[in-house]
Amino acid sequence: MNEALLLGSVRQHELTEVAERLEEHLRASEARFRALFELGPVGIYSCDASGTIMEFNRLAAVLWEREPKPGDVTEKFCGASKLYLPDGTFLPHSQCPMAEVLSGRIATVHDVEVVVERLGGSRITVTTNIVPLKNDREEITGAINCFYDISERKRSREWLKLFRALIDRSSEAIEVVDPQTARFLDVNAKGCQDLGYSRSEFLSLKLFDIDLALEESNFPKIIDQLRNTNSMVWNGVHRRKDGFTFPIEASMKYVRLDRDYVVKVARDITQRRQAEASLQSSTEQLRALTFRLHTAREDESLRIARAIHDDLGHGLTRLNIELVFLVESLAKDPLPRAEIFKRTEMMSKQVEETVRAVERIATELRPSLLDDLGFDRPRFAHPSPMHERFCPNTSKRLCRTASPEGAESYQENLRERREYGQIGHRPAGICQAQLGGPDPEPRGPRGHRSGSACRASLAPVETEAIS
Repeated sequence: MNEALLLGSVRQHELTEVAERLEEHLRASEARFRALFELGPVGIYSCDASGTIMEFNRLAAVLWEREPKPGDVTEKFCGASKLYLPDGTFLPHSQCPMAEVLSGRIATVHDVEVVVERLGGSRITVTTNIVPLKNDREEITGAINCFYDISERKRSREWLKLFRALIDRSSEAIEVVDPQTARFLDVNAKGCQDLGYSRSEFLSLKLFDIDLALEESNFPKIIDQLRNTNSMVWNGVHRRKDGFTFPIEASMKYVRLDRDYVVKVARDITQRRQAEASLQSSTEQLRALTFRLHTAREDESLRIARAIHDDLGHGLTRLNIELVFLVESLAKDPLPRAEIFKRTEMMSKQVEETVRAVERIATELRPSLLDDLGFDRPRFAHPSPMHERFCPNTSKRLCRTASPEGAESYQENLRERREYGQIGHRPAGICQAQLGGPDPEPRGPRGHRSGSACRASLAPVETEAIS
């Protein structure tokens, strides 16, 4: 009897020690679980079978921007103010993923996106993972939701999608190359289109498989140079899948991120090369044409110089000789009136020939050269004293034509007189009636002599001896 009691006491003592150890172990496990629950990188909360929030950790309250009261029957399924689907549709709490799991319509939830509207009105996108809690009879007694913010990741994914779309719509081929192996890591749609490869086919190639100007043995040197300068411009020749080649100009950039990359932007310069060749041909033709024009201008200048020397020089020399003879004769012994008339008639003809030579030479010049020389409008000098003495009417007319308006009126008068035959063909002759000689030329309808356009202003000869 006593032995049985002793054995029972020892057994009870051992059970007590085991229970204490289990309780201590349970407390340690609960402490570790609580630490993990509070310090975990995700928000965690639990609900009972009715959906009442029983527990939540610190990060869940931060994501909600509020702290619901645990066990409050008015706080069900989620602690967020409002819930929305990713497309913006409002999602009632009674239809959220937690309610679906607790009702048994969904077994579990894995990586489902939900938009949470927080207390301040801002919205974040979270990913939820929900598992139910069951008893021995497989009855749902609650559920645990682990959720975390993916707003930044979602924005980065959207930005990456936008960046990819922009890269693929670029008008130039963009290639990403591994600087160690020269293998393509990425390429845009333009690069595939230019060379006729699919994306998978392109990514199986290396840089020197498509660029005929790049040799595999020189690739390390080019990479070393690019690594030192960070960027460079490369002129190469790309070969399409069908064997067709075309020149390219590529801008290469050495990029250091999580690893080293070479970004190559290649553009087809076939049209530029054709334009350069056309420009070179045009330049050569223009240079040859310029040389021919210069030669023709020199030849024309030489011809005009010879014409001036031969025609004008000869006529003016004869005229000068006659004037010198006339002046010397008048100074020594006045000549008879008939001799003076003969000499002046000969000088008038010589002046007329010289004027015709000037007109011929002037008409052979180009209008642009006449403008450069100032013959853009008529200009008349004031009459000399000799002209005023012998032709007073003409002198007044010349004075009126000294202005541009007068010159235009004078030219109109000349055209009218030519039409009626009132001007002869000796514009440089001195009026014979003023010298007392014969007047063989008939008068016009208005009483003017044909040779009355006296040009005595060209002859600076003193007339006191002829009186």
